Amino acid sequence: MFKTSFEEREMLIEADPDTFFYTPHYRDYPLVLVRPERLDLQWARANLIRVWRAQAPRRLLKAYDAETGGA
Repeated sequence: MFKTSFEEREMLIEADPDTFFYTPHYRDYPLVLVRPERLDLQWARANLIRVWRAQAPRRLLKAYDAETGGA
C-alpha cells in the first residue's frame, strides 16, 4: 500500500490495472494497493521519498539534500 493523491491513484490504476488497485475499504483514502510481484522498485522508492519529503521537518530535508544532492 502506498500513499498517493486520489488523482494519481486513478491514473495508476487506469495505466496499469494489473499492478495497481484498491478495494472498497480504501475507496475514501488517498492510498493505492500494489501487487507485490509486479511492483517497480524505482517507482516505490520515488513514491516513498516524495511522501516523506512532503512531511519531513526542514532540518531533515536539509540534511538529506546535503547528503544525497537532493536525489
